[in-house]
Amino acid sequence: MVQRNTNKPTSALLIDIGNTSLKWVLSSDVSPQTITRLTHDEAPDALAAQWADLQRPQRLLIANVGQRNTADWVKKWAQEQWRLDAEFLDTEAQGFDVVNGYADPGQLGIDRWLALIAARRLSAKSLCVVDAGSAITIDLLPRDGYHLGGYIAPGLQMMQHSIAAGTALPPFDAAAKAPLVGRDTGSAIAGGALMSAAGFIERTLIEWQTRLRAEPELILTGGDAERLAQVLCCPARVEPTLVFQGMQLQARKAKPKPEKKAEK
Repeated sequence: MVQRNTNKPTSALLIDIGNTSLKWVLSSDVSPQTITRLTHDEAPDALAAQWADLQRPQRLLIANVGQRNTADWVKKWAQEQWRLDAEFLDTEAQGFDVVNGYADPGQLGIDRWLALIAARRLSAKSLCVVDAGSAITIDLLPRDGYHLGGYIAPGLQMMQHSIAAGTALPPFDAAAKAPLVGRDTGSAIAGGALMSAAGFIERTLIEWQTRLRAEPELILTGGDAERLAQVLCCPARVEPTLVFQGMQLQARKAKPKPEKKAEK
């Protein structure tokens, strides 16, 4: 439920702008139940209605992985309605006991960076952090905090859409939940995507268990995290709010620099 306007500012408003959707929550109450998710087509009208009765936040923090139009709309609306400047978070070379493993730290997506620093706060073990959304990203973080890098692969629906685009198969529901074994075209494709993603994660764990000489703790986040956790042959910790937990950490720091004109 949104809060009515008062003269007293509330906590920071955290916004995660992904490839296919926008999610927002107040920093004082980050939980799966309080996060609002909207597609980019829904976002302008729905956000204007949802935020009309929201107390003016003290700060507005945005993690944007490339949806320029949505980010520009949020920035403009906050300035016009709240006289509040949006703060765009950037990936850092190091922070919160994590050292970015990319040769060019800015090329690591801000969502992956936020997930990494949040995961380190949750566990001091060697970690395998998986974000299962539009794409499936895997990042490896040993106990010493020196990020080793990671992998990027298509997400479940992207895998299914790629089959539809490259074949003459009849139409099928790419959002359908996969059974263990498909008994029609749609469920067979959904199951194939799910098992492919599970195999990708499990193979990564096997490889890095040998290299690190320790079994990495698996942390899953993203829209398909729960589905993957159900079929994996290894224990997994599901953290639906991991990116927002990272944003909470950033919100406690000094204000980020003004937004760059060209984001990576």
